[in-house]
Amino acid sequence: MDLNEINRTTNLTPEQQNDKDNLLDQRRELAWWVALVWTIGIFDAYVDAQLYNFESDLSLDKTGKPRVKLSFKINY
Repeated sequence: MDLNEINRTTNLTPEQQNDKDNLLDQRRELAWWVALVWTIGIFDAYVDAQLYNFESDLSLDKTGKPRVKLSFKINY
């Protein structure tokens, strides 16, 4: 028995049909959100794997705060 047969055999009131349609829309939207979060997680894992051996040159000043150096290289 498929969904169309079930819909034909059960007599839903317009209000019940509207509620059913709203629930189906919410389920579809939730599925898209889950797929989006899952895809973002895959991209995040890929970027983390690519940056695994990344060496940062972080230095601290005498108070223990990070020291930032800014330099520009101009070629002309």
